[in-house]
Amino acid sequence: MSERRVPRNGNSETEIKRPKKLSAERAILGAILLDNSKYQLASAILKPQDFSVDLYQKMFSAIGEMITERVEGRKIDLVTLTEYMAVPDGTLDAAGIAQVFKDNLIASNVEHYARIVREKSARWQAITIFNRGILQALDEDGEDADSVRDSALADLKAITVASAGRRRTFESLTPRQLMDSTPELPEYIIYPVLVRGFVSLLDGLPKWSGKTTLALTGLLAMSDNRPFLGRKTERTRVLYVSEENRKPLRIEVARAGLADSPYVEFVPLDLHAGIPWREKMEIIEGTAVDKICAGCIVDTFFECVGATKEQENDAGFCADAVRPVREMIARLNMGAGLFRHERKSPGEIGTSGRGSNALTGAVDQIVRLTRMNPKDYPTNFRKLEILGRIEQAELTIELVNQEYRVHGDAAPVEKQDNAAAIVAAIKAKPSASLREIARVTNTGKTTVERLAKESGFVQHDGRWIDTEHLNS
Repeated sequence: MSERRVPRNGNSETEIKRPKKLSAERAILGAILLDNSKYQLASAILKPQDFSVDLYQKMFSAIGEMITERVEGRKIDLVTLTEYMAVPDGTLDAAGIAQVFKDNLIASNVEHYARIVREKSARWQAITIFNRGILQALDEDGEDADSVRDSALADLKAITVASAGRRRTFESLTPRQLMDSTPELPEYIIYPVLVRGFVSLLDGLPKWSGKTTLALTGLLAMSDNRPFLGRKTERTRVLYVSEENRKPLRIEVARAGLADSPYVEFVPLDLHAGIPWREKMEIIEGTAVDKICAGCIVDTFFECVGATKEQENDAGFCADAVRPVREMIARLNMGAGLFRHERKSPGEIGTSGRGSNALTGAVDQIVRLTRMNPKDYPTNFRKLEILGRIEQAELTIELVNQEYRVHGDAAPVEKQDNAAAIVAAIKAKPSASLREIARVTNTGKTTVERLAKESGFVQHDGRWIDTEHLNS
């Protein structure tokens, strides 16, 4: 049943469209096809008829049948599902199904989306009951008025009691249920700024530390399904809410090589300016649901909130500003990264950021990005400090060709390997340029120059000279 026509003003009729959230319905089916175990979560909330599209009803029903009948170890995916649903007359459009779901095979919070679909379905049930009651009441040759009323009330009670019951009780968890229902290891989308189920706060000096560059290079690695800072990324969609207008944001995106990524959705300043923060967060959450985003970056937090200097230092204001972010990631199983500028005279991690320390207390982990001492390191080196519930760490990272690399504890071994490769390349071709050596050793030009010098080689008149041999 798709639309009903309800009489208005005597003889006229008005078409009522069924309430629906197609993106949520596709997100549920896509997540199940990606991870078949998600079906159990969805089927505990939904029935096939709760989907608004006939094809989606059939797909959900067929998945349930396949799970019941399937041979152990056989995965249900788009191919096996369309084969199972195929009918002799060829009316099943397998190519059409593949086209619809090609961008929706993304891990998502199935329970949250299922509740959205169930709510839409319940509204449609209520509309159907009212519609039927109106038509019966207008039929003077039909049932008497009391019977029509009693029938409608009974039908309404059947769909409202269950809904009211869900709102009045909590689904509590035993310690074992809590352990079994959550992953043992943190689910990094982009290490360390986006982690499913956590709010991270990234501090750094404006226009100096490189917070936006860190995020965009991480998003590029995620889009390419590559590790970032030595950790695996999760290829999914990320919503990026920026304080920047389109033109400066375009420069950053182009520099990072993100122009063609289908996994990042930007919201520049002109699209959200002037909207109160609470309302803005409702729109952000709605957009995250529509776009099936698993991560959200707010760069920078206070500017996007629209906070004044006084509000930044107000503990109550800061706690209230973070609350809708925490609620969103809990409902959608997302990761959130909030960026904050540091003070001109920063202190230690956790206390160096602008505003009240209540913001630090309201998040799950703090990440601090600072430049290394220019006397000891080139300008493309950064120190990355991490403090919070997940881990405590301090890394030295280097930006090379729009890709950050970790030094830290593994630096001595990595340094020896890089130095050996650089020396070998120089000896093989003493006339090679700095760019050539960087290319053949897959190392940054700054690193080549530094390690070559430490190994006793410098450039002179277009050639590499062994200084130790020269001095002897």
